[in-house]
Amino acid sequence: MKPSKTEVCRFLVVVGLVGLPAVAYAANLVAERDDAAVTVPVASRAKDSSKCSRQGRESRKLSTGELEKMASLKDQLLASTGPQTTQLRLLERQLREQLAKQNIDKDQVMQTQSRINALRDQLSNARLSYRLDMMSILTPEQKEQVQRRLLVSNAFGGFRHHRRHCKESGERAVARS
Repeated sequence: MKPSKTEVCRFLVVVGLVGLPAVAYAANLVAERDDAAVTVPVASRAKDSSKCSRQGRESRKLSTGELEKMASLKDQLLASTGPQTTQLRLLERQLREQLAKQNIDKDQVMQTQSRINALRDQLSNARLSYRLDMMSILTPEQKEQVQRRLLVSNAFGGFRHHRRHCKESGERAVARS
């Protein structure tokens, strides 16, 4: 029994939406039915995108020393901002509880919100300091690549969740975030 055009179209939509698990499931169905009319390109998608995802990574590689410094900076950031983040979540919860009361005390709500704003400012400044420290570790070529990504992000909305063209093979690949 050959599949109809609608079945093939549905299959292609499922492959596009769900991805490889659906392809593997469909491949098993096709193998069970021994129907040679339907071909399932299981490996072609992953093979093409992996070639594109490696493009340009050679110049972005970080040395072990750079990675250790970056990990140390991140540990310092998390250790220094951990208590503030916890306090921020508690204050946000308090604010929601205050707003859920029958009689809302405006002064108390405003005071809680100002404390939340102050903590957010402190956390934002700590993250910015972390980013600046990370940039000081990078080589000039790596800094140039970061600058380019930031410029593209500002101009076009970034690399995340968008398609881009692979320069090597000319085929489209999904950008990895």
